Amino acid sequence: MGYYTCPRCGGHDVYSSNVIQGPNIKGVVKCRGCGEILSYANNYSYSKEEEEEAAGCRMVLFIIIVIPMIVVAIGFFLFVVYDVFLRSK
Repeated sequence: MGYYTCPRCGGHDVYSSNVIQGPNIKGVVKCRGCGEILSYANNYSYSKEEEEEAAGCRMVLFIIIVIPMIVVAIGFFLFVVYDVFLRSK
């Protein structure tokens, strides 16, 4: 499982907290060592094994989703070419 890394102190020990922003209460993740608010996008990391697993999942999704879409697009293009040029004669 991934982990947070605090940019201020380098700690990995975190906890969930609530922060009041105007009229709203927002859930955040904070560093237990220094209290820095951490973001998922900037401070969350994966181990080497998790990165390799995610890369494999992305390749599988590419094969399952993108390649059939390309095949359908080529088939549609060939159908249009056949319909316009060959059937009109």
